[in-house]
Amino acid sequence: MYYYIVDKTKIKSRNIERLYNAISSRIAKLNISGEFAETSPIRDIPRVVELGLEKQITTMIIIGIDQSFYKALQMLADKDIVIGFIPLSKDSKIAKILGIEDPFSACDTIAARKTEEVDLGKANDKFFFSSLAIGFGNNLFKEVGSFFNIKGTLATISRGLTYKSFPVVFECDDSFKIETSCFSASIINCPKENILKTPPLNLQEGFDKTQNILSPKDGYLNLLIIPNLTKRQRIKFSNIILKGELEKFPPIFSLFKAKKIAINTRKPKPVFADGIKIGKTPLEVKIADEKLRVVVGKNRSF
Repeated sequence: MYYYIVDKTKIKSRNIERLYNAISSRIAKLNISGEFAETSPIRDIPRVVELGLEKQITTMIIIGIDQSFYKALQMLADKDIVIGFIPLSKDSKIAKILGIEDPFSACDTIAARKTEEVDLGKANDKFFFSSLAIGFGNNLFKEVGSFFNIKGTLATISRGLTYKSFPVVFECDDSFKIETSCFSASIINCPKENILKTPPLNLQEGFDKTQNILSPKDGYLNLLIIPNLTKRQRIKFSNIILKGELEKFPPIFSLFKAKKIAINTRKPKPVFADGIKIGKTPLEVKIADEKLRVVVGKNRSF
């Protein structure tokens, strides 16, 4: 039985009800109907997930935005449940990873029911699916409605020009440390692109630059570090940084793979997981013992 968690609480589009009705019709046409449980200001995602677990549901489908997926993940990561996703946002990073083009192709994907088991990251007690990030750009955008709303693009670029890189120490697997001046960094579990656009400047020994080295199924996290950039580089690559797509960066970054990464900075820095602020440094990040079984499309990124 399918259990649909409908989260429209963060959507501001006036067309959301029309879109939701169209999605419901598509679900019915594909004969994948089930129970629909909608969130509200007094019934949040954890409560709706809890109700589904009480009914011993085996497949939960999140209809919402990336934040909806993240919040449901916190309760489902250690459960024997298949998770699907129908995005209400055109620029959903999680939809891109899962190979979903739009809400209607997501319904087709769920009907096909192809699943994959993937790794999860864990930062202290919080799970994450895609990536964790610190540094410039990670708190300058948020998902609103059906698009990423970057307020004041010129002001943002101006801020990037004056943003000061900060000293940071990454300790990997209790075996080696990276001490550097960092402009931005991501710890990637599931990338939007499964192959780096360009090989990294630095890649630790034992990993082949020509292989698909960003995989959510290899038991490793991928630490991408962007060093201090020139003003010209900050302007040129601001769009990549703001979208959190560091895997598309030119070959001036460093890549390290590890199962556990401790992050330490002189001053506490905000940390974001799947676009949501989860705390500040210092922080320990690791591959979780738990795995996630997700419904995927043929164009998934892994």
